[in-house]
Amino acid sequence: MSENELDRLRVMLRREGIPFENIMEPMREDRKMWSSASKGRDLYGDAAEWYRNQIVYGRDEKHPDKWLFDGIWQYGSYGAKHGLIETYGKLGVDSKFNPQVMTAEEAFEIIRADWEKRRAKRK
Repeated sequence: MSENELDRLRVMLRREGIPFENIMEPMREDRKMWSSASKGRDLYGDAAEWYRNQIVYGRDEKHPDKWLFDGIWQYGSYGAKHGLIETYGKLGVDSKFNPQVMTAEEAFEIIRADWEKRRAKRK
């Protein structure tokens, strides 16, 4: 598999010591049949190998089903064939709450800015 933007984002976050959850669940063999049958590889490239490939930043402890930012690169995600990250969460959507598609650098800058703001508040 080729390197993708989500892998690059993981490296950046680890390098800067920014905490995040890392979820990597390969596509099971029985699911590969339907993803291939629907031309999954043609639509999603190497991302078709992933059932769930996600990072989650800023999970709310009181509401674990909410977080500030998450990015996916997997079967079914926007921008996957080009290696780009589809984003959600309060920091990852546009003003109409639509997901965004972005590079690792763009996602990192959003997360880093929030992380620095939160750290400054704790001091």
